[in-house]
Amino acid sequence: METFEPCAAQLLKLRPQATILLLDCRGAGQSDKPSGASSYSIELLVEDTLLLVDRLFSPGQRFAMVGHSMGGLTSLALALSHPERVTHVVAVAPPPSTGIKNVPAAYVEETLRERQAARAESDDSSPVRRRMLEEALFMNNKTGLGGRQASPEEVAAASRRVQAGLVSSDEHFEHLWSAMERIRLDLRKMATPTLMVAGSADSVLRANLEDYKAMHRSATLHVFSGIGHDVPTAVPRPLAEAVADFLEHGLASAQQLYRAMERHRSKL
Repeated sequence: METFEPCAAQLLKLRPQATILLLDCRGAGQSDKPSGASSYSIELLVEDTLLLVDRLFSPGQRFAMVGHSMGGLTSLALALSHPERVTHVVAVAPPPSTGIKNVPAAYVEETLRERQAARAESDDSSPVRRRMLEEALFMNNKTGLGGRQASPEEVAAASRRVQAGLVSSDEHFEHLWSAMERIRLDLRKMATPTLMVAGSADSVLRANLEDYKAMHRSATLHVFSGIGHDVPTAVPRPLAEAVADFLEHGLASAQQLYRAMERHRSKL
């Protein structure tokens, strides 16, 4: 939820009539943290989202879903399995729909050890937390590529994201990483209008472009130049503007623009 708060605030300014729900998925933030591998899967995240909407509104309520990273993958999965519930999907830098590949087997174990060490340290000046903070800064804005010094506000925001990540349970990370390795979504079947958002400096950019191609008849694409994986925190206002435009105008393709031009000419 921490990741999307700045963007959600901007989106509410652009669409004041909207109701925006920010969800901490199971195992993260203020949500429950169940134990066991069977408690974590993309399918369960889909069920959690539908249950929340049904409880807060009315059963069967339709909604637009915006998700970042694993949340983007969950958004795509929900639209495929329950297309009657979703009006629009915005998938921001999601992992590959065909599953995470080519990541060293030791990655999960090393990350879990780093998380445990970071929790044992007291402040951002300690070695592990400092490394995590630097990674958060490089992943979310142009300070790494452009070489400029991060502002105090950017450092504070990155520190909050690091802390929010450490609050999530280790089982959340371990089991949902495994779920993202196993997932197989057939995006050729996507019928829900979808905005694929990517960062040009993100390691999943190529996968995002392939997934966009798979659902090109129902999708449009927005790539932020020089931005890494943490798009919502790097460019909250531009992302909100892209989302608001998509929700208002829908898909944009060469064919649609051509048809609109022909309709305009016919009225002259």
